[in-house]
Amino acid sequence: MGLASAASRIGAAIGTFLLPLSLDHLGLSWSMVFMGVVSLIGGVTSLMWAPETNNVRLTQSGHPQADGKGWWVKGALVPQRQG
Repeated sequence: MGLASAASRIGAAIGTFLLPLSLDHLGLSWSMVFMGVVSLIGGVTSLMWAPETNNVRLTQSGHPQADGKGWWVKGALVPQRQG
């Protein structure tokens, strides 16, 4: 989650910096085509990498060690002592 947040902030900063330069050098129509292609690539990447969560409860999709009732599976969060 932290990596995705950092990447989106970096992407927003780069886009904010590059849009005026793109408008000056490429013009409005080619700048919009370029930004559309970048958005399309991001959408396709998200569809390929994101897991399908249709008809899955939030508690089941949130963490692989959740039991589906909103509680952690015993021993998943804190290891149990042996002996």
